[in-house]
Amino acid sequence: MAPSSVILRVGEETMVIAAAGAQSGRKLPSVSATVTMAITDDDDEAITLEDGVLTAVGAGTAEITAESAIAGIAGKLTVTVTKPIDEIVFDASSDLNLAAGESTGEITATAHDEDGEVIMPRSDWSWASSDGSVASVAQKKDADNKLVDGGRIATITGKGSGDADITATVEGVSGSIAVNVTGQSVTRVIDPSSSSEGNVFVWDIGLETPGWTDAGAPEDGTEFTVNLRDRVSNSLIDNWTLSVTPTSAAAGTAATEEDAQVDPVLGAVMDPADGAATTGAIEVTIAPHTDGVTDGITVGTYHTFVSLTSTGAREARLQFTISVIDSTPDE
Repeated sequence: MAPSSVILRVGEETMVIAAAGAQSGRKLPSVSATVTMAITDDDDEAITLEDGVLTAVGAGTAEITAESAIAGIAGKLTVTVTKPIDEIVFDASSDLNLAAGESTGEITATAHDEDGEVIMPRSDWSWASSDGSVASVAQKKDADNKLVDGGRIATITGKGSGDADITATVEGVSGSIAVNVTGQSVTRVIDPSSSSEGNVFVWDIGLETPGWTDAGAPEDGTEFTVNLRDRVSNSLIDNWTLSVTPTSAAAGTAATEEDAQVDPVLGAVMDPADGAATTGAIEVTIAPHTDGVTDGITVGTYHTFVSLTSTGAREARLQFTISVIDSTPDE
């Protein structure tokens, strides 16, 4: 049975063939005729096997054993089943503003299933630009000109004024980043500090009253100190204006009810609150959602972003992770 392991998505089928061979590698038809196959380990109820057709029916792992009682030999096939890829998530803004000739840092794409769980693709990634005269995209390669990490890492470069979409695709599922390229020179850099309380919020539906746990101190939110620096000298710039959006950002809507969602971002609040020009650092407070989070939220991992913009600087984004757990004890 070659290969000795296979990865399938729920709903997929494949034909399984087992053959017996000599140590030299020569196939032995007469012995192969005596080989039988059976599922020998499937605690997750992930697969079915009928007339040589293997069907993936649920997420989990399983094992198929092929053996010849006459020859006294056996082989095993390990099967891993995951849910299909449902969404492509980027560790960068879904809307980029670049100057002509300016490049982003490395942008990484990740495949997620419908529950927000990370899925490892079975093939290489492909990236494309809708208009190469506006923005180009190049995947990261090693010294031997081979794709790094399956091609999920890329850099986007502004070419000329206009709008373009950069698309990353794997296993037939695509995600896009909108890019606007202008002739304006980017002379400043928005420099947010590390979060004072962490970027992970945990919502526990297993509590007597579902609510936030202490992870990330959601009762008090989390704070960032944001500075603006000169791109060349790296010196701090005083008397500037920072824009923060959105004032409310939903992290995900994977729920059994239409209005059930996980939303820890009640508001991105500046000091001063009106966003007027100020001197020195500005504190941005990310507050948790305290009302309106209903029951029916699905266990999983979700993400949300807060965008920071200022004149002459490229957008910076703060990412937050929301983990929905169920701590209900087993009966």
